[in-house]
Amino acid sequence: MSRATAGMCAAFIVAALIYSAGLPGPFLFDDAVNLQPIKLWLDGEASWFAVVSGNESGALGRPVAMATFTLSALAGGVDPFAYKTGNLLIHLLTATAIWLLLRIALQNDSQLSRHAAGLAALLTAIWVLHPLHVSTVLYVVQRMAQLSSLFVLLGLCAYLRGRALLAHSEKEHARWWLFLFFPLMWGLGMLSKENAAVASSLCLVFEAAYFSGHRPKEVKIFFILFLALPLAAGLLMFAWSPRTFLGGYEFRDFTLYERLLSQGRALVEYIGMTAVPRGRLMGVYTDDFAISKGLLSPPGTVWCWMGIATTSWIAVAVRKHLPGFFAGWFFFVVAHGVESTVLPLELYYEHRNYLPSVGLLLAAASVFAWLIKRARVSRTRAILVASLSIAYFAGLATTTLSQAFVWTSKRSIVQQAYENRPQSLRARQERALWALSAYRAPEALEIFANIANSERPRERLLGSLDQFSVQCVLGTGADARLLSTVRQHAPERLTVAEAQSAMMLYDMSDAGRCRVPDEDLAATIDSLVGAAANQDNRAPPKNDMLFLASKFHARAGQWDAAAPLAVASYRSIPRLPVGQAAVRYLERSGQIEAAQALRKEMRERGPA
Repeated sequence: MSRATAGMCAAFIVAALIYSAGLPGPFLFDDAVNLQPIKLWLDGEASWFAVVSGNESGALGRPVAMATFTLSALAGGVDPFAYKTGNLLIHLLTATAIWLLLRIALQNDSQLSRHAAGLAALLTAIWVLHPLHVSTVLYVVQRMAQLSSLFVLLGLCAYLRGRALLAHSEKEHARWWLFLFFPLMWGLGMLSKENAAVASSLCLVFEAAYFSGHRPKEVKIFFILFLALPLAAGLLMFAWSPRTFLGGYEFRDFTLYERLLSQGRALVEYIGMTAVPRGRLMGVYTDDFAISKGLLSPPGTVWCWMGIATTSWIAVAVRKHLPGFFAGWFFFVVAHGVESTVLPLELYYEHRNYLPSVGLLLAAASVFAWLIKRARVSRTRAILVASLSIAYFAGLATTTLSQAFVWTSKRSIVQQAYENRPQSLRARQERALWALSAYRAPEALEIFANIANSERPRERLLGSLDQFSVQCVLGTGADARLLSTVRQHAPERLTVAEAQSAMMLYDMSDAGRCRVPDEDLAATIDSLVGAAANQDNRAPPKNDMLFLASKFHARAGQWDAAAPLAVASYRSIPRLPVGQAAVRYLERSGQIEAAQALRKEMRERGPA
């Protein structure tokens, strides 16, 4: 074993020890909805096949990821420790795949081939210890992103292996790697999470970086089968049903244009956090990432896009002299191709850089090696470089350890974001709810009041609504003027945030605790629904708000108002509880025939 490989193995051990500090941490956010079927399976209320095939978080159901969750359940039941331990093991396997890929890739690099093994080990050690990955490894549901990355990396290894065999005229063996092992890995990746779709595009990046001259027919067939045809199929699907891909913008507070502008700044932020990790700014509360409204709003937007364009131009210009820089840079850009382009996802999340960061490390190593080759190497400089390298690894390990400790509890995760990301609405809301649960209602009210004083209309609405809900819980009487603020700032597009705050109001306002007539509460929710009249009822937050409005009216005994809202909600997104409520409201309002017709419609639709 070489010294570099031994060092990499040591980094693996250190990473495992560091991450072990965060393994006892809790489930978070969408862990619950994704893992609820696992609990039903453990209790004998659902079959294994139903659990593995029934996930709805992605277009393909992500059955491979769900199958691995059942293995974690067998090992530890519903204890988060077992699931997070599984994520850590996958992290180490992914690092191993990175090492294999970089070794193969660098052997094709005329500038770096002599040091391929050592550089691959060094870059892998940096990656496995990097603190930016903590929120991926210790967030259970992000196993989907981990597995997707793992299989993409193995697929790339298969492609490069097959390509090397073709270069030595071993076509029969090459075909096994290109046309069996690669699609197998690609398929497993897609069935883990759909962003594995970038795999064949990444093969094209390596092809352009490391191989020139005549392309064997096997390579041409490969890219026709696994890049051109899937791309054409995707474009046809988009043309046939654009709403399938873009419908989520119905409940975002940004447009497609604004998202595309914002992603330039997001990519630069990923680069910055990879190069200079800032632990206090890491985590999952990144909803404070500013929306780019134009190239100069904020001003950094245009500079980020100019930087990306310039770097891409340089990478193309130096491709023959620095193929590693070309490969690494475009690996980073292309690997972000699914989640950082047109899809209506939130603007920024750290787990999206889990795979692309490999490209950044490769590009940086290529430039660094080029600089060293042209610099005069002296004993003093060698000692300085070695000292800085040790300090850098120590910094990575220390920051990762501190983040692992943060991830031991939800309270500490929230607290870090609350202190260091003061513009994060979710962090402030979570901090207020924690204060309320700790019987510190004045603190919760103060936080919500500060949100209500925001310059942003949406935050004024949410702060006022949440403040009103807390006042209801206290039972001292809620300030009806807050409802006027809510109505005043009703948005044209409802988001998940409004739906969640309205649900909290419903839960906290029962039994007349608000000392405000139920009719007034129903009218407030009606105003939110009315302002969003042009929003598609199939947008989940709008649909949830329709049903909530019906429930508020039902609580007030206004059955004539409750029934049509519940019916509209059900007919847009057929859900059994909503349909049952709609039938009940129709019956209470005396619309017996309509209730019978809806009940028949529900039977014909079947359970949903």
